[in-house]
Amino acid sequence: MMDVDGVVVTGRLGDGKGWDTDLERNVGVSSEALKALFFARYWDKVVAGKLPLRPTLEQALSGLANQNQIDALVDYWFRMDARLDQGVLEDLKHVRASGLPVWFATNQELERSDYLWNTLGLKDCADRLVSSAQIGVAKPSPAFFVTLQEMTGNAASEHLLVDDSAGNIAAAKAAGWHAVQWTADMRLSDVLQEFGVEPAD
Repeated sequence: MMDVDGVVVTGRLGDGKGWDTDLERNVGVSSEALKALFFARYWDKVVAGKLPLRPTLEQALSGLANQNQIDALVDYWFRMDARLDQGVLEDLKHVRASGLPVWFATNQELERSDYLWNTLGLKDCADRLVSSAQIGVAKPSPAFFVTLQEMTGNAASEHLLVDDSAGNIAAAKAAGWHAVQWTADMRLSDVLQEFGVEPAD
């Protein structure tokens, strides 16, 4: 089970900075306003599938952005927040070739989940992407891990989460999963070998 943002997707295209670094210059909406009016107020419900992305953005930024700017903001977000760690993706391909199922398990809303899977091509590196919005609950809630375990049909001890969040790692371990907190200097192949997984050549 692979987290996406912070593990596979590592920031803005080109330099790895936050995708919203030049948001105001390119879209006309400041990153500070976006964080305060949208992410701080609504993201928890959006990422859990309780609210739709674009209408909620429109409501949150009412008076600051028109519909064209909302669409431009989402397009800019998805295009820019797309720097892929090719080393991780190559390791995942080898892992799948060895016969081990690979899923992406991510806190994400539905529209970007589809973008990650189809447009960025994560579907070429994993068997499935399961997002919090799809199942109605986000990490680190225990229900997230229970739901994914029910979906795989495997025992808790047969799951390994690779995630950059300490809170998510703690929750996975509490659910009986194996879990490794990801840092940028790690190699996925090394992590998996510690658990006895030998990727195929």
